[in-house]
Amino acid sequence: MLRLKRHFKAFIFIFLLLMLLGISFLSFSSYKKYSTPTLIGAWRSKETGEQIIFTEDGLVKFNNTAKTGSYIILSATKMEYTIDNKTFVMHYYIEGRELFWGIDDDSLENFSRHSVFNL
Repeated sequence: MLRLKRHFKAFIFIFLLLMLLGISFLSFSSYKKYSTPTLIGAWRSKETGEQIIFTEDGLVKFNNTAKTGSYIILSATKMEYTIDNKTFVMHYYIEGRELFWGIDDDSLENFSRHSVFNL
């Protein structure tokens, strides 16, 4: 009986240790995703309040209109953006939870991450 209790205690200890490691891993990965978002997802303009959503399939959606644009990443700081049959080379960069996006480096609009969840 004493031997069975030792095995049970060892099992509980290993189980709790694995749970702690799993929770730590999930917490760290959630924090990293929160603090360093990718372009994909919802962003809200700090200047106009408009929400834009970059999708994984290359679309740009706007919440206040039915317009939809498309984008193609050209480099780490440039994208080709098409809307209303007009194409622009846009500059962008992400710093923390903020997106800076515009026609050139002198006219970048500031967006903040609208949601923790990717839409």
